[in-house]
Order: sequence, then C-alpha cells, then structure tokens
Amino acid sequence: WDWLGSAAEPHAVAVGARPPWNDQPAPQALAAAPIVSIDAADSLGGICVRFSPAVDNPAEVLPALQSLAAQIASSAALTAAYIKP
Repeated sequence: WDWLGSAAEPHAVAVGARPPWNDQPAPQALAAAPIVSIDAADSLGGICVRFSPAVDNPAEVLPALQSLAAQIASSAALTAAYIKP
C-alpha cells in the first residue's frame, strides 16, 4: 500500500468507487488512514477498515479512524522515548 505511506489524510472508498491504489471498482466500502510519526512526519503504517455491503457512507468513520491513527502515533513516540539509550 505505497499510496497510504505517502497519504497525508484519511480516505474513504464507497462500494463501486475506484480506490487510489488501482483502477478496479471496490467490491466493499472501506476507510483508510495513515499513521504518521509525530517527530519526523514519517509514515509508520496505516489502518484500513473494510465494511459490510450495508454501509452506504464509509466517510462517516474517518474522524474516528484519524483519531485512532493519531493515538497510535503518539504511543509509538512515547515508546521510542523510553527505549532510547
């Protein structure tokens, strides 16, 4: 998921929409958010959530997903601070 490593904002894809990583329509709704390090603004990874076909608007979860990504980045920074020599 190279695109998520370079993304600055979360992204939602509805069923049938074309996700940023390919040209094929998405068979399921999904939402993805990058996890960006607090110190260096480097990509630590990302979070992706796939939804059941009943979900109409995956963008509704983007604020919560972005908050979770920020909490993970914060925890990673605290962990790094404790393990530095």
